Amino acid sequence: MCLISSEGLIYIQQLDESSSAKSGPFYLTNIVPVDEAELPSNNGQVGGGGVSVYYSHGLQLLFFSYVEGTVHRHSFISRLAFLMLNG
Repeated sequence: MCLISSEGLIYIQQLDESSSAKSGPFYLTNIVPVDEAELPSNNGQVGGGGVSVYYSHGLQLLFFSYVEGTVHRHSFISRLAFLMLNG
C-alpha cells in the first residue's frame, strides 16, 4: 500500500498478516524519502500538503501531486522494494 498524507509525506506498507488491525489500531511508519529541495515546505506541510499518489507498475514509477499544483514522478523501485521487505 502506498499513500500520501495531508502533510505531503508518502508512506508505504506491505500488506500481510503483520499489518492486520485485528489487535487494534495500526500505524504506518515507513516514509518514502522525497527530495524536498524541489518541494517547498510551509508550516510542516511538504508542497502545501499531499493530494494524490499513483504507482504505475508498467512504468515502475511513482507519481504524486501536491496542493501547490505540482506533479512529480520518481523511480523508487529499489528503495520501495527495500522498505517493503525490511519495514
